[in-house]
Amino acid sequence: MMKKLTIFMLLLVTAIFTVATPVRADVGPKSSVELTIIGAPETYAFDFLIPLRWSMQDDFYEGHLDNYYLDVYPEALIGYQDSDYFASCFLYSNAPCYFHFVEAKSGEDGDVFRHTYFSAPKTFKAVIVTDEGHIITSPELNRTLFDARVTWDLTGVDLTQPQSNAGTISESYPVGAGILDFLLRLTLTVVIELGILFLFMYRKRESYLFVLKINIITQTLLTLGILLAYYFTSIFGAIALLFIGEIVVITVETVLYGTHLPKTEKKVTPAIIYGVTANLISAFAMIFLFYITHLLSGRM
Repeated sequence: MMKKLTIFMLLLVTAIFTVATPVRADVGPKSSVELTIIGAPETYAFDFLIPLRWSMQDDFYEGHLDNYYLDVYPEALIGYQDSDYFASCFLYSNAPCYFHFVEAKSGEDGDVFRHTYFSAPKTFKAVIVTDEGHIITSPELNRTLFDARVTWDLTGVDLTQPQSNAGTISESYPVGAGILDFLLRLTLTVVIELGILFLFMYRKRESYLFVLKINIITQTLLTLGILLAYYFTSIFGAIALLFIGEIVVITVETVLYGTHLPKTEKKVTPAIIYGVTANLISAFAMIFLFYITHLLSGRM
């Protein structure tokens, strides 16, 4: 049994890395960045800066200016490139770099900007231009999550003069939500598969303990992989991994149930049918749960 479980783990890890590989085609949901600025002046202009590893472009598509969230794009950022070769994402990105001001967060200081229309930059800086024309940039950040939540804290920074790499910028990780998500999905899967075991007329304690032990191993690995794909790629990546992983799980669990459950209750064919049925039902339940949680999280 341990040999089969080892093979399952290797196959599942391979599937995780395969699904996590970025897809370049313009399909599926786009990544996003929600940036909260704390300690900014009352009025200012904002943009993302992206690295340009070539000489600065002298021109840009002026039609982009019509999509800026303010009436006028700050002239100070037209042609601007800092010492690390970062320049305006809005003006010089190959893909559209549209973002919008969301709101001041309730109960705390901070303005929220959200980049959602096209894939958000992976590596970027944040920049503001004050009413006096001073350019203030954040340190560089490499985004890791598909939908990133980032905070740029300018508390204590002198905003009356230009500043480079000012304040602190950090990405937050939904650890608590991820743990609850994992426990919910794991518990739901185990309950479904044990319930189906009961419907297949299995009654011995040994059968339930065996199925429970196998599910804790296989579903823990599969659920962790799916959640990592969800947070670091997209819901499409998670569903793709779910299908790949379920094929592996169905194969492994059906073999194990077909060889072990008959020893406890003398039923070979029902054990095989049970393995396929239980995993298919739990897989569809996971897809439905992903869709609901995806809607509730606002990632559509």
